[in-house]
Parts: sequence; C-alpha cells; structure tokens
Amino acid sequence: MKKIIITILLLAGSFCIASAQSAKMNPDSSITYLTNIFKKGQDVQLSYGSGSNKEFEFVNIKNTHTFKNEKPSSDYSKKVIKLNKLYFVGNKAFIRGRNDDDSDVVIDVEGAIDNKELVAPNNVIVAAPLPDKKVVKKKN
Repeated sequence: MKKIIITILLLAGSFCIASAQSAKMNPDSSITYLTNIFKKGQDVQLSYGSGSNKEFEFVNIKNTHTFKNEKPSSDYSKKVIKLNKLYFVGNKAFIRGRNDDDSDVVIDVEGAIDNKELVAPNNVIVAAPLPDKKVVKKKN
C-alpha cells in the first residue's frame, strides 16, 4: 500500500514539474510562452489590469521625461501594442512596443499572460478601417 501511495505522489509531482513552463527564445528571434508566440512587428492587445483598481501589475510605460517606468492605469485596457523588441533579463522574458499615443510599453510576458493582463496574440482584435460608402443610384 505504501508503494502505491509513493508512486502516486511521485507521478503527481513529476506532472506538476513538467507542466510548469517558462518563456524561451526561439532561433527565429521570437519568444514562446505556453501556446503564445511573440514576434517583432506583431500587434498584441492588453486586457484588464490585475491590480485592485484594475491597474496593470505586469505592464510598464516608460516615461520619457523622468526615464522611469510607471504602471499604467485602467485607462490602458484594450490598447493595442505594436512590438518592436523582444528580450530577456535573467530568466524573465519581456516584450516592448508602442501604442497609439506613441508611449513605450514594456510587458513581462509570463506575468501578464498568467494574470490575464495580455490577450493571447492569436486573439488580438484590431479594428479594420471602414470601407468608403458610395451611393449607388438605381436606374428606372
């Protein structure tokens, strides 16, 4: 009976270790985390902040006046970021890009995805431009 319990515990422990993943840099300079692949030039969309007032905990904005990183407020929800840099600091993967107001945005990949602050790249919704409406007159 003890052998069965020990075997079950070992299998459960090895499953937990195998399922814990970290971000990795691919040969094509993209970053993969879980099922998400991030590439330079790609659009990613912020979701909602995971902080107490929906502020972002794993997204920072670089302030060009003070050269410090600041946490964005809930106003940044649903913003689309165009990625221009992918990098690692130690074991942490970061992606950097610009949003529509030209701010530099730095995102901790693992933290933002795990806390649902970042929409998976495959699910980014970018509004398409509206087609020109032309009035067509019917001939009688």
